[in-house]
Amino acid sequence: MNASSQSEKVDAIVVGAGLAGLTATALLAKSGVRVVALEATGAIGGSARTDVRGDFSLNLGPHALYRSGAGRAIYRELDIEVRGKLPPARGLALFDGALTKLPLGPWSTLTSGLLSFGGKIELGRLMSRLLSIDPEEHHETTVGQWLDENVRDRQLQQLIEALARLTSYANAPARQSAGAFFRQLKLANEAGVLYLDGGWQTLVDQLANRARKDGASIRTRAKVVALTRQERHWRAQLDNGQSYRADNVLITTSVGPAKRLIETAGTVVPDAWQHQKPVRAACLDLGLDSLPRPANRFVLGIDQPVYLSVHSASADLAPPGGAMIHVAKYLPPDTSSAPADDEAELESLLDLAQPGWREQVCERRYLPHITVANALDCADSGGIPGRPSHDSTRLRGVFVAGDWVGPEGVLSDASLASAKAAALAVMERRTISAAA
Repeated sequence: MNASSQSEKVDAIVVGAGLAGLTATALLAKSGVRVVALEATGAIGGSARTDVRGDFSLNLGPHALYRSGAGRAIYRELDIEVRGKLPPARGLALFDGALTKLPLGPWSTLTSGLLSFGGKIELGRLMSRLLSIDPEEHHETTVGQWLDENVRDRQLQQLIEALARLTSYANAPARQSAGAFFRQLKLANEAGVLYLDGGWQTLVDQLANRARKDGASIRTRAKVVALTRQERHWRAQLDNGQSYRADNVLITTSVGPAKRLIETAGTVVPDAWQHQKPVRAACLDLGLDSLPRPANRFVLGIDQPVYLSVHSASADLAPPGGAMIHVAKYLPPDTSSAPADDEAELESLLDLAQPGWREQVCERRYLPHITVANALDCADSGGIPGRPSHDSTRLRGVFVAGDWVGPEGVLSDASLASAKAAALAVMERRTISAAA
């Protein structure tokens, strides 16, 4: 049997089954579109997968869901249950090799040893201003530029840089758009974040089940290697010789595979796709039999780009008495470091915050170079509004979605918002075609 006789006709093809792909698939299936999602790997979910080891649920590094973000509204639209809890708004700051209170409120600011008296006064004046800033006015300003122009105290500058890393995972104050940071800061202040019971796999599974319930097909180990035009249809060629045909295609992969597919279709990759810089982190994920220092649940590095959080203190991720800890180093986009050195730095943070942790380890996983987001929102490319749009492929009926696409949200919120925009574009094309 030749490849052409194996070609199956559907209404829409979704390339990739991470959060963006599964969301687009579920939305299309809910609207009656015959859709197939094709995932190159052996598992769906992408970076939202959760590794269950015994009684521990290990997300791929630290994950938090913004309660008032674009994603939460889309989960409601699809009847996806989001189960989790708010982590406490308090913690410790790591500065000059020592821990002190993280100044997040009036009392912790007053008692923290992080800032000088002048820095504390400046922080008090600055907090209300930060939350009232219009992010749209600062998309082309870097975080570093804004700090140099608006904050005098150097340690206060470092604190705000640390908050920028915390809300976006990006360690690039000289390049990151201040508008992106201010958006995330507002979302965090409005309703906070959730750590999810059972991990993010609970969302992945619900999205897949919802899509299948409405008639969608989701295939794994189905790598799309070429996209070609055949009369009115697009043909997605798989690496095993099979193919699918559809009027509409949604590419929800990272930037690199999306570029390659667009090029197989015979068009030039849009300029807005050319200079995307991924956001990466080194992550040490630990399941502990017990927590040596229960009070030390959260640490944010101020003069080091590191983070520690006991996610199981706010979510069901560990057995009774146990603890699930994520420790991360935010990696700069333009320089590299030795994975062993990064791991040692994360272990040193654990030694300081949770002395005796080594004797309690049940599960351990080190991820030296994971991609947290597929594109840094850079000021020189216009920040969030400068991202490629969902219809930027220059190919009729071919759309893109992912955390690097569209003018709304950051991280998973961007994935879901762009997936919805692309799905709506497919539905609109089908409506126009039916009326013609």
